[in-house]
Amino acid sequence: MMHWYGGYGPGWAGMLFMTLATLAVVGTVVAFAVVALRRPTRGDDAVRTLELRLARGEIDEEEFDRLRRALGAR
Repeated sequence: MMHWYGGYGPGWAGMLFMTLATLAVVGTVVAFAVVALRRPTRGDDAVRTLELRLARGEIDEEEFDRLRRALGAR
């Protein structure tokens, strides 16, 4: 039977490289997931704009509630 590397396997350097490569892939996936989960949705942006307009006095509470319901937000 034929063995790679003369039968000794990849050694400690190969194991280290495989571990670091695995950590890099997992870290990248986790980073993308965190960014995707923290990004506000379009409805959140609209409600935030309404909240700012209410705080500045541009609209009253009745108008705020009406517009928020129209957006389908909670």
